[in-house]
Amino acid sequence: MIVVIDTHPIGTTDFTLDERKKNFLILSGRIAAGQFIAKYFPDLPVDRVRLQTFEAERAKLYSELYPAGSLRRRTCVRSKKD
Repeated sequence: MIVVIDTHPIGTTDFTLDERKKNFLILSGRIAAGQFIAKYFPDLPVDRVRLQTFEAERAKLYSELYPAGSLRRRTCVRSKKD
């Protein structure tokens, strides 16, 4: 089993992270781990209130780091098969 952590928009080769970006990544990992445990191990206790707090903190950091319109959305272009 693999825990998938969404690090977008921070790239895997971004080596100049300030404290806010580091905190953003840490929160992303905590959220992903909590969601993974809740989904695949329902018998284990997950503090859902704390998880919601992490999600709110991450959303706040995201909006501070990347104001609306400052990032282009990722798009996937699929070619049509003949």
